[in-house]
Amino acid sequence: MEPLTVLSLLGFFLLITGAAVSRLDVGRCAECAHCRAEARMREAQERSPVAALDRRWELGRCPRCGRTGPHDHEQ
Repeated sequence: MEPLTVLSLLGFFLLITGAAVSRLDVGRCAECAHCRAEARMREAQERSPVAALDRRWELGRCPRCGRTGPHDHEQ
């Protein structure tokens, strides 16, 4: 077989393998520890801009204890 044919077949195989790997559901299942950690990191990154704005403008803070969210003394 000629070298150009072998290189073409290897390149085609590499492209097909890359397309197949990109379609895998890595980071989207709820069972494995890796995907749970990825989900926690995504949630933290989504919350960080909101939390930074809350800290800057002190929105949503309890005047009594300074925490955000529901508290025992508010019920």
